[in-house]
Amino acid sequence: MHPCGHVCLGFFGEQNCLPCLEKDCLDKYNKENQVKIPNDCTSDQYCHICWSEELAAKPCIWLDCQHVFHLDCIMKKVKGRWFSPRIVFGFLNCPECKLKISAAYCPELTKETTEIVAFEKLVMKKALERAKFEGIDKEERLKDPADYYYNKL
Repeated sequence: MHPCGHVCLGFFGEQNCLPCLEKDCLDKYNKENQVKIPNDCTSDQYCHICWSEELAAKPCIWLDCQHVFHLDCIMKKVKGRWFSPRIVFGFLNCPECKLKISAAYCPELTKETTEIVAFEKLVMKKALERAKFEGIDKEERLKDPADYYYNKL
């Protein structure tokens, strides 16, 4: 329970409690703190991943980028990984702002994302090695400042 009397929407065992997401309390929190939660993250808003239940329906997680989602929706997104033979890492991005998903106070999410980020670095390293082996690093488009691929091997 929050001091205001509203139920905490966070998850069991979290180190930092999620601020109260009731409209009045959220407005007060945003006025008093430098770190702000977007106004569309009130308890009666739908999770922007599943779009089927309000945030108040399940335990939520407050990401480091300040967006709030259902904890199980974020975990499904991260554990689902890529869904085709092509390895992509867009699933690691916040659905709202596209920054890397992270929540320093959630060990379960941190463990999942740490393993995947390590794998992403390995894939990038191997892709760069392959590009150099194939001579793609000498491509003219990489040297043209007007080109989209300038310095983007």
